[in-house]
Amino acid sequence: MNNKLTTGIAAFALTGALALGGTAFASGGDDSGSGPTGARAAEVCANLDTITEIANGRIAEMNHRIDYLTNLQTKATAAGKTELAARIGTKITKLNERLAKVTERLAKLPAWAAEHCTPAPATAPAG
Repeated sequence: MNNKLTTGIAAFALTGALALGGTAFASGGDDSGSGPTGARAAEVCANLDTITEIANGRIAEMNHRIDYLTNLQTKATAAGKTELAARIGTKITKLNERLAKVTERLAKLPAWAAEHCTPAPATAPAG
């Protein structure tokens, strides 16, 4: 019985070590958090306008949703439905947190692009 227990613990430890090692290998040991690199960075650079447009659209949608939920919360409070108003308030809080994250990321995009995206080289006229 003791041998089975020792084997089980050893197998569990080995599995954990392999999982951690695999994760470290997959991440490349780079924890700089500076965003995409290589081909992914080139793709982001090529689509900066689209990314900005999508992010601005999501910000507008979230603002619209916050306005709608605030109106619902006001109506629920006026009707004496305090539990419903509290649940709506929780949704508004989460939505405001998400809005702050998206706005922060969008604000960081120009600086990231200036650092990682190089302008296309000018071609000399043939002749």
